[in-house]
Amino acid sequence: MYPMCINAFNILDNNLNTIGTGIYLAASVINHSCVPNATATFDGTTLRIGAITDIEHTDPELHVFISYLELMQTTLERRSELQKNYYFLCECKRCITNYEQNFVNSMICGNSDCQAAIPMKNKHEEILDSISCSRCMEKISEDKIKTFYDVTDFTEFQLSKMKDLGYLDVCKMCLEKQNGIFHPNNINHVKILDLAFESAIKMEQWKESLKYGILLIDGYRTYYGECHPSLGILYMKLFKLCTIVENSESAVKYLKEGMNILKVTHGEDHSLYKNEVIPYYKDLTHRP
Repeated sequence: MYPMCINAFNILDNNLNTIGTGIYLAASVINHSCVPNATATFDGTTLRIGAITDIEHTDPELHVFISYLELMQTTLERRSELQKNYYFLCECKRCITNYEQNFVNSMICGNSDCQAAIPMKNKHEEILDSISCSRCMEKISEDKIKTFYDVTDFTEFQLSKMKDLGYLDVCKMCLEKQNGIFHPNNINHVKILDLAFESAIKMEQWKESLKYGILLIDGYRTYYGECHPSLGILYMKLFKLCTIVENSESAVKYLKEGMNILKVTHGEDHSLYKNEVIPYYKDLTHRP
């Protein structure tokens, strides 16, 4: 039972939604990293492992890494999930360095000429007597610090209630409270933006969803990396939204961005790339 659970892969559709579970013995030997150099994609039920960076080593079994989990999580969340489900403590460079702590739970500096990320402790009791921006040295007021933690508690409560199903009015309320308080790469801000984006699409509020999707790009780059299926799919959704609102210039830009990523993560012979991306590109670029 345990080996089956550990070695199982969630089978994903072209929008990265889980549609089933499968056992793929050859792929089960590939190790995990929260900074993967390869990605697992599906073409139907066929699992494809593709490199997303150059891999120079001659022994791919030892030097190819995929991600076993959702990467838009804090270090603690990722390590806890891996410990619980795969029985190991991740020691990849993303987990053992402090870089992520600079923005994952961050406030934005109130200095309009700075706006750097100010790392905050997770718990109120751990607050220092004073907090200042490390870039411009502006001191943060106690009222703003209290507001940050109040908004964090409110956002995390709403996220726990919504899970994967976002309610647009709740998301808007969270974003309004976060404005001027959370740094754009604060993970709770990015998660709310993600839910608002998908919720607006479901409600066919195209201009709203396009606005949220554009704001999501930097957050996706931060948590997924520059070459990841999720970022490629985001660009494709933005392309489709731009065609709906008749913004052809931006549509071409986002389609090209999506093409460049999906060409690597999925491959030119993948059905998504052949049957959707290429026809869209030919149609859009051959219009008068």
